[in-house]
Amino acid sequence: IKLDENQYTRNLIKKSPYFTLMLLMWPPLISSPIHDHGSSECWLKVIKGNLEERFYEKPEKDSSAIKLRFSKVHKANAVCFINDAQGLHSINNPSNDEWSISLHCYVPGYE
Repeated sequence: IKLDENQYTRNLIKKSPYFTLMLLMWPPLISSPIHDHGSSECWLKVIKGNLEERFYEKPEKDSSAIKLRFSKVHKANAVCFINDAQGLHSINNPSNDEWSISLHCYVPGYE
């Protein structure tokens, strides 16, 4: 398992043409960039700790500001889902001192 105190890490568990399964390690106060899922659907399960998911509107033009719609904290054992129809999102470990761990399944799988 790859660990880095300065960024989240993605650890490949299984890759197939049908899905990609990864274990992500989240150091305290680390966030992902705001992103879409490139036409994949994603199920996320929080294994340890809490993760905050922030949802954003897709900008109508490249120069438009990205607007926060809402955020939600997912606790250990929570499962959530996102796809491109729901807009953009980012994931954040809100803890000051504890790592979080999440399991992500992307369908279809990706490179």
